[in-house]
Formats: sequence, C-alpha cells, structure tokens
Amino acid sequence: MAGPPLVGMFYAWDKINKTVIVVKREFWYMGIVALAAYKSGTVFIDRKKPKDAYKSLGKIKKAKVWIYPEGTRNTGNTVKLLPFKKGAFTLAVDAQVPIIPVVFSPHYFINDKKRKAIMRCLEPVPTEGLTSEDIPELQERLHQIMWDAFNKDLNISIR
Repeated sequence: MAGPPLVGMFYAWDKINKTVIVVKREFWYMGIVALAAYKSGTVFIDRKKPKDAYKSLGKIKKAKVWIYPEGTRNTGNTVKLLPFKKGAFTLAVDAQVPIIPVVFSPHYFINDKKRKAIMRCLEPVPTEGLTSEDIPELQERLHQIMWDAFNKDLNISIR
C-alpha cells in the first residue's frame, strides 16, 4: 500500500466512516508512516502466520475493513490484476458482510502531470448465505468484476 492507493484512501476516509486498514507487518518498519498507521488504528498482520492474522482481524468489531486482495503491489510492466489472496474473502464470508470493490487507475500521472488518478467504488457484493466452499468462486467473480471495471472505465479513459 503506497502512493495513489494510499492517497485515494485518505480522500475517501471521511465518506467511509469506521474503517480499519489492514496491512502486512513489514509496514511496521516504515518509520513515520508506521506511526501514522498505528495511530489511525491500522491492523498489522503477519502473512506468514495466517491463524494469528485471522485472530487479529476477528478483534475488529463493527468496522469496515480496507484490504488489498492482491496482497502486494503490482509492479509489473503490464496492466493487470494479480490473483487475489483468500484472507479478505474468508473474513467477509465468515462475518456475512458485503464486499465493496474499489478499483484504482494506473499511476501514469506520476510521470505525466496532464493525467490523473481515478478511484472507483463499485457496487457491494453480498456474502449473505455464502460458506467457505463458495470462497474460490467469490474470489473469481470479484476479480472479474474489478477487471471489467478497470478496463472499461479506468484504463481506457486515461490513456
């Protein structure tokens, strides 16, 4: 989590009350960024210890959880979504809460000031009635929804 997604999150912060950000434990070593994250209630998880990470997330009550389902930054030269990790979907299904997909445009504006970053919040995807057996299909469905939105609205509109 860095750059435009972080800026987009701060921009949307006042519109999405009671939100908790989940980041990998390695962010704890980022000095002032880590301090700001800690003070804002960010939850740091160790992805190498899924059970401990899941327990940390279980302590969050009545809050929206902001998670990047790719689990890492996409630093490749091609514009694509990486495969989604299972944790965010497991959490949503266990809690029976909707998933609100958020898509960011590519970060071309960093090198070209005439372009801008776009953040789009998509329609919530319900998880009511789903079980752990439904998670792989849910992951695939969300991946497709986000990829379609990215290609239709974001990637093409800024080139």
